[in-house]
Amino acid sequence: MEERLRKFAALVDAGSYTKASHQLHISQPALSAAINKLERELKADLLVHGSRALKLTKAGKLTYDSAKELNIVTSNLTTRISELMHNSPQLTIGMIDSVASILFASNVAVDELDPETKLAVVVNNSRYLAGAVEKDEIDIAFISGKPADSGSKFIIEHVAKEPMVLVCNSSEVANIDKSLEKGELPGFISYDQASATFRIIDDALKKYGIQVSSKYTSNSPAVALQLVLLQRCVAVLPYVLVKYYIDNGQLALIGNERPVIIERPINMLKRRGKLPLSAATAISRKLGQLMEAYNKDINRYV
Repeated sequence: MEERLRKFAALVDAGSYTKASHQLHISQPALSAAINKLERELKADLLVHGSRALKLTKAGKLTYDSAKELNIVTSNLTTRISELMHNSPQLTIGMIDSVASILFASNVAVDELDPETKLAVVVNNSRYLAGAVEKDEIDIAFISGKPADSGSKFIIEHVAKEPMVLVCNSSEVANIDKSLEKGELPGFISYDQASATFRIIDDALKKYGIQVSSKYTSNSPAVALQLVLLQRCVAVLPYVLVKYYIDNGQLALIGNERPVIIERPINMLKRRGKLPLSAATAISRKLGQLMEAYNKDINRYV
């Protein structure tokens, strides 16, 4: 039954028989047969039959949760055996782009990583990473904010507060200042409205008394940075991504009376019940130290 539970969890995570069978490297008829046998064993329908979209029954939801718990038990066993046999541990870690920029900007952080750890890095937005942790595709993730449904599935540890700043092209400062005197900010590029970062920035700008008029929307800070450099818009961006351009005069910090600096919480996310790995703890500690250094550095502009 354990193998059929694993296939059922893979089916639910994939959302379709086509994707799941491809990921499991089996045929669709073989996957269907495994799910049908699992339903017979449990004496319950796990899927809403006749529905075009994949929908779980109450029994299906319970079975899915149990299957994911089984995956965690198996993962923990693999970790313990690796430690017992002194094998190189494997860690798949996810992070948002600004965290990756901080961790891999120099040898300082990389040198502190356990050289024996086999490390795989996935860089994506927080929503994707939270979903990947839930599906056990990655072990831990460093994300902004918290997932909406975090209580029962995840353990969340606060790592640091990341400084984000409101910036514009230096040639646009005079025009932007005039708008800010009226409490307005035209030509703003915002994050995707479904993201935690969008809410963090929106709440902070309201406290600063700034009403934005969005011209573009993007969940990529790299895209936003390029548009600001091209004098197309203004944006709130991670300080680590814009520090170089501020220092060389290409970009300028802006704000109403003082620069707008926003603290974005960075959290480490993992599945509840999963064993911690020393490499993950080391990365979290070093990230906190590096973030603190950036927070101290930005104080020279206040």
